[in-house]
Amino acid sequence: MIKLTQFIVSFLNPGFSTGDLHQLPADWLTRKSNALPAPKSASMIRISIWLIICILLGIEPATSQIKQHPEKGIYYHQQYLPSEFNGHNQSWSVLENKDGLIYVGNGNGLMEYDGVQWRMIQVAGGQVALSLALSEDNRVYVGSVNDFGVIETDSLGLAFYRSISDSLPDNMKDFEDVWETKAHSGGVLFRTRSAAFYVTPDDSIEIFQPVGQFERVHKVGDTLYMIDKGTGLMKFGENEFRLVPGGEQFTDLSIWYMGGRPDGSIFIATREGTFLLDGDAIEPFETEVSSFLGNQLVYEGTEVGGTGYVFATIAGGVVMTNYDGEILDAFSSDVLTSPQATNVFIDRFENLWVTTTNGVNRVEISSPLTYFDNTTGLISAVLDVVRHDGTLFVSSSSEIRYLNENDSAINAPQFESIPVTSSSYDVFESTDRGLLVTSGFGMEEVTLSGTSPIGPELEAQDIFIPEFDPDHLLLGHRGGLALYRYENGEWNFLRNLEGITEQIYRVVQDSDSVIWAGTDFQGLIRISPAQSEDEGEEREITRFDSEEFFDARATKVGIFDDNVWIITNSGLFRPSDPWNPEQPFIPDINDLKEETDNSVQGVFNVTEGFDGRFWVLTDPGLGYVPELSNPLDSLRRGALGRIPSSNFDSVHPEEDGIVWIGSENGLVRYDSNSDYPAGISFDAFVRGVTHENDLLFGGAVNSGFDELSIPYQQNDLRFRFGTNFFEDEENTLYQVRITGFNEDWTSWSDETFRDFTNIPHGSYTLEVRALNTYGNISTPGTFSFEILPPWWFSWWAYISYFLIFAGLVFAADRFQRKRLIKKERERSREKELAQAREIEKAYEDLKAAQDQLIQQEKLASLGQLTAGIAHEIKNPLNFVNNFSEVSIEMVEEARDEVRRGTGDGRPGDSKREKNNSPLTKGDKGGCSSPQKQEVSNDDYDSGLILEILDDIEANLKKIHEHGSRADSIVKSMLQHSRGGSGKMESTDLNALIKEYVNLAFHGMRAGKDPINVDIDLQLDESVGEVPLVAEDFSRVILNVCNNAFDAMREKLSAQSNSVSRASEQAKARTEQSRSVKSEMGEDFSPTLYARTKLTNESVIIEIEDNGPGIPDEMKDKILQPFYTTKKGTQGTGLGLSITNDIVKAHGGELAIESREGEFTRFSIQLNRK
Repeated sequence: MIKLTQFIVSFLNPGFSTGDLHQLPADWLTRKSNALPAPKSASMIRISIWLIICILLGIEPATSQIKQHPEKGIYYHQQYLPSEFNGHNQSWSVLENKDGLIYVGNGNGLMEYDGVQWRMIQVAGGQVALSLALSEDNRVYVGSVNDFGVIETDSLGLAFYRSISDSLPDNMKDFEDVWETKAHSGGVLFRTRSAAFYVTPDDSIEIFQPVGQFERVHKVGDTLYMIDKGTGLMKFGENEFRLVPGGEQFTDLSIWYMGGRPDGSIFIATREGTFLLDGDAIEPFETEVSSFLGNQLVYEGTEVGGTGYVFATIAGGVVMTNYDGEILDAFSSDVLTSPQATNVFIDRFENLWVTTTNGVNRVEISSPLTYFDNTTGLISAVLDVVRHDGTLFVSSSSEIRYLNENDSAINAPQFESIPVTSSSYDVFESTDRGLLVTSGFGMEEVTLSGTSPIGPELEAQDIFIPEFDPDHLLLGHRGGLALYRYENGEWNFLRNLEGITEQIYRVVQDSDSVIWAGTDFQGLIRISPAQSEDEGEEREITRFDSEEFFDARATKVGIFDDNVWIITNSGLFRPSDPWNPEQPFIPDINDLKEETDNSVQGVFNVTEGFDGRFWVLTDPGLGYVPELSNPLDSLRRGALGRIPSSNFDSVHPEEDGIVWIGSENGLVRYDSNSDYPAGISFDAFVRGVTHENDLLFGGAVNSGFDELSIPYQQNDLRFRFGTNFFEDEENTLYQVRITGFNEDWTSWSDETFRDFTNIPHGSYTLEVRALNTYGNISTPGTFSFEILPPWWFSWWAYISYFLIFAGLVFAADRFQRKRLIKKERERSREKELAQAREIEKAYEDLKAAQDQLIQQEKLASLGQLTAGIAHEIKNPLNFVNNFSEVSIEMVEEARDEVRRGTGDGRPGDSKREKNNSPLTKGDKGGCSSPQKQEVSNDDYDSGLILEILDDIEANLKKIHEHGSRADSIVKSMLQHSRGGSGKMESTDLNALIKEYVNLAFHGMRAGKDPINVDIDLQLDESVGEVPLVAEDFSRVILNVCNNAFDAMREKLSAQSNSVSRASEQAKARTEQSRSVKSEMGEDFSPTLYARTKLTNESVIIEIEDNGPGIPDEMKDKILQPFYTTKKGTQGTGLGLSITNDIVKAHGGELAIESREGEFTRFSIQLNRK
């Protein structure tokens, strides 16, 4: 048939190959009136070719053996017809972007689907979107007719098509249809027959031209392969296509699909079979699908991760294989809108999208759910399901059917009916002695040949055979409870139990032979065992009102895990064990209501599985629990969450994990081994914002759309929603909230939009989230927007308000001023004058007080200074005065003696005679006291005169000494007050210290009481120059060195004569210092240390002596002015005070470290800069 097709095509269109067969419908199905024009005759020829090919392909349907599960059923699927998305019948391609939105290439353009709405994006001025590809940066590229481009987003958030081919040379712009578009890490390849265009992310284009013509492009992993009919199979790399070794065999053989295999080889599908590309070798690969491909034309294929491949065929629908080419499944018109499939795509949930010539399809191949409906032979609701002797039976209100496993059929297996003798079939009971079923005419036995009644005509509702007594059977019916016994190979009716007339809905018998019977509305019945099986033996019957004991209407009973359970719409209950009529059931209904706050969970059916799970039908739906309790703990629903509870009638779990569920819509097959949809995550989106008919936001997802500013006049908004979850979309619910306006989530609603009116001005964020059919909640989608203030809240309105208010205030003020100005002016004048007088008086008082305070401060400061000066000068002045008076008296005595010698004197009247020589010579006073002498007027005592003159000389020396001390005090005060005024200059610090230490030493040696001192200079040569006022800083060196010399002299003197008085020490200090070596030997050697040290930011100067040290109580005082430890007239107390002031003036610090009896160290720290 393929050969015949090739012949017809070649005859009608020379040069055309079957490899391009899938391209023919483009001219007929997708090009609109504004597309590239084609001659009418050529168009008719193409239409004829297409019709002939379709007919030929339809003559020979696929007959290969499909190894799908014989009981798999039909996949859940969704069909999107052209009437729903308002597009062309023909769709060519499909993909999912990274945001989870679906894009479909359609005859009218590109369609975008968000789980709610299909949006059409015009392509190339209304052309068909033939091929699609998604780049790594999440951009959708589109191949069209004589054009290719990319989808972008405008300022409103609307998607639009932007052409890339505009930049092509003029001679390359007529390239016709872009049949394939493939993206990989380096760029995007657009394939036409006459050329291939490779586009990089910056829109640069590289053009490849074929030797013959390009036919197909395939992507395996991130590698591109392309067929050139003049060359063969080529591989793309380093921006060029190179022939694959052995690829020349495909110049005349179309490759329909190439896909990777787990072992790294590549699967190749062609019309002449399958091949493997392994390394550099291409070898035939015999597979089951080869024969299928020989009868079908494959349009497109894709990989199903972890499973194999799926192929879209022109006339045979879709076929799935594993990696070895074994056919796993196939479906066509039973699932798809058309058997003519044009493209396939696997989404992120591993579900399948199929485009056809009549719409788009989504097939849930990853779901553990499949179903059987009227297309598989089930024409009514399934009331019960059971497997007996390997065959699956279902019952309905009018018939019984069994599943006929047809291994050779492409379509799903079919249910076949068996002959029946009655109607209203309900509950099955599978036994070793046959399959039983209840019916409107009693109990019947079921075989594939038909049904046969057993016993009397009773409207049977339930069958129970105790495990401990398999020869007896209880049959619940509308008029009571019947007992059967198995004898002689058949079931025989014994009798109806007396006292039971209710409609028995469900019945069980526990291991103690107690019978429990549930009814639809007549309560629960407990029947205690009889002592014997005699027909007349009475049984104890106890009835329990359903409302009283269970707060329920109907009751069912069942034995699960060897225990009797009562099933009600208030949950599950158990008889007390041991039986206690006072508290018959656990839990007590009143306690249960109190514990659950009256929110009890209804249970309608329970079935025990083979794996320990209990399948429970509840208010929310069907699920399983690991153990039974009331209330139920953690009902697990899994994929069953999408099926409403009202649809279920029966559950039949099997050992292999398959669970059969009878419902009003047919039969559901559930593979409970799957954990689907566990781990599924999805998103909700804001897909549009409108005000009335004005679009404010187009719904772009993750496009970086800025916050929308909306005028206040448009504060009535409608928000539209979408989601990237596509299973059972009709049951997806949404809820929203607006932070800052409506903080609470709205109730769940199936409306895909929400209106908000009269939103106040301000900034807001709308959040929307979706609840899917499985009960999972999406991540929220957000949309930020701002309602601008109304005009009455605008800045110019506020200015107007202010101006109006200011005007009113001004007018009122002017009015008040005119009314009160005369009166207030006079009063104000009087007040102002009075206040002026008070202010003037206060000012004068304040000024006087200020002057007084200033004067007092000056006087206080002057008083302190004067007190210090007076204290220091008082002593020398006292000496001056006292010795002056004594000298005057001595002069008078000398005058008297002279007169006496000259005869002018008056004997006996001199003061010396009267006072017995008032002047007494003393060591300390510096004057002599001669012995009293009696002289006559005739004697001239020249010795006395000389003695008096000596005394006068001593007194004058003392006067000169204390006058000099007063002069020294005044000079030191002048130095203390004047301070330095020199300029800071870079000075060689080591040279300065060396010079003035030596100067101080020589000054000490030339002065009074010199001593021998060793000078130890430890000067750091790296110190260099330091900014100083050399004239002032030299005084620091001199003062510190002089203090050191004085201290060492004192220690030296104290050691030479520790018992002499201080006055005698001062007088003898010179002689002792000269003989210190002989007296002290090597006990004490006065030494002066001068050091300099360089640190990171400063220079440290240390001058240290080994004198007596400074007591701790004096350290804080010695830097104060006029404080001195020296005796008599030896010190002014200003030297160290001046030194400290000079150091501070240089920005430095003076520190004193001393240890009494050992050393004293003065440390000066100066900044280097």
